[in-house]
Amino acid sequence: MPLLLSAAAHAQPARRPEPLLPAGRLVAWLEDVQRHTPGAVDGAALEVANWSRSDLEILAGDIRKVSAFYDRFRQDRGRRLRIYDRTFSLDELEKIFVGNATLLRGALLHSDIAMYVVDDLSMRSGGEQDITFAVDDGRGQGTRRRTVHWRIGRLVLDAIAPSPKENALALLWYRASAAYLLHEGHFAEVHTHLDIARQLFPTSADVLLDSAYLREKFASPEIQAAVQDL
Repeated sequence: MPLLLSAAAHAQPARRPEPLLPAGRLVAWLEDVQRHTPGAVDGAALEVANWSRSDLEILAGDIRKVSAFYDRFRQDRGRRLRIYDRTFSLDELEKIFVGNATLLRGALLHSDIAMYVVDDLSMRSGGEQDITFAVDDGRGQGTRRRTVHWRIGRLVLDAIAPSPKENALALLWYRASAAYLLHEGHFAEVHTHLDIARQLFPTSADVLLDSAYLREKFASPEIQAAVQDL
């Protein structure tokens, strides 16, 4: 962790025109995915961490459009993709997007932000569904907001062609993310995370085991005591 904090102190987001419009934000995200070092708090992670919850939700939809276009038409070199006010040829698109590999790296970018950026912009907004209760030794310790970046990581993987259900690396991301969330006690987030994981990978023994462990934690005396304390 000290190494990550040290890296964050020196990392700088890319200088871009403000405000970023949706098409510009999509290109910026694709470039940031390319330059992000997994496991690091670098300039790419800091730039994306400073985007709003609503901008990230729009971005996730645009990523899905790019992936669907690439999967369907990458053999038809005459095709062009238009998103908002931007038009991309396949040659232009392939400089910043290489299909599922980009999506998998994108999910890693968002999970790195969720794990290592302490106060990303999404944690300063959101509705009641984004508020969780902190518990320590069976007693409530106030509330905190959930980051949106776990959700965005899952939405990015949803764009995998033909489906994340058939992708072993997508399963590995779900398993690694669940392990982190369980270890850190982020039970509200991992509850959502494992619900989706079971839908995508219903035969995964690891996902089922993590789900059973979570149910056991919810039934534990310290959690039940904290519920009574609320």
